[in-house]
Amino acid sequence: MARYWRLLFGKPDDETRLAVESGRYPVVSPYRALLDVREGDGLILYCTNGYPRLRKVVWGKGTVTRVTLTNPTGARGDIYYKPLRFAKPLPRRKMLQALSPGDRMIIENATRPWVIEVSQEAFEAIVSP
Repeated sequence: MARYWRLLFGKPDDETRLAVESGRYPVVSPYRALLDVREGDGLILYCTNGYPRLRKVVWGKGTVTRVTLTNPTGARGDIYYKPLRFAKPLPRRKMLQALSPGDRMIIENATRPWVIEVSQEAFEAIVSP
């Protein structure tokens, strides 16, 4: 069964921060999220305030195509995904309005880790407004 995740994208600058449309999300953190992400999982691709021209918007959605671990603890590796850009990015305000109060609290308060699991209901509310 697929699971659902929110990925945070900041300003692209090097091999640890790639563009949202790149199809690759490097994970270098003390969090073990990579151990749980699997092929076929759904992704919400959210750009933070630091992302040029796409500040605080959901750029689109993605489907995980593969996960590679470079550290057995799951703290380092890459999430590869097939990106699908929305015709118009979804502003943070509208994203939050679409969620239940419980899901809204999880999304609003999650700045780290950059990869967080979200409910199927939250995923569907965000990617199908």
